[in-house]
Amino acid sequence: MRCVWWDKTNNKEEDLWIRDIIAETADKYRILPDDILGPRRTAKVANARKLAMWRARHETNSSYLKLARIFKRDHSTVIYNVKCWEAKLEGRTYDRAR
Repeated sequence: MRCVWWDKTNNKEEDLWIRDIIAETADKYRILPDDILGPRRTAKVANARKLAMWRARHETNSSYLKLARIFKRDHSTVIYNVKCWEAKLEGRTYDRAR
């Protein structure tokens, strides 16, 4: 049985906003939105994915679990990518031990 308890708070407007964030980020990096949502792990795609996850987390009220579902990743991956991007904005390298 698939656990979808977070879907009970599904907000279609928020989902569309996240899709727009993904499209804008893909356009900025000159890649396809499907690249951000897909399995590719090149530096260009990984950085675009991190930015899209960070923006989605900070511009919406979405939980990590909801973002994980949209980005087709585990929630811990979303947490890691958001923290990596925050560290980059602060001019430091993300250290998992912190």
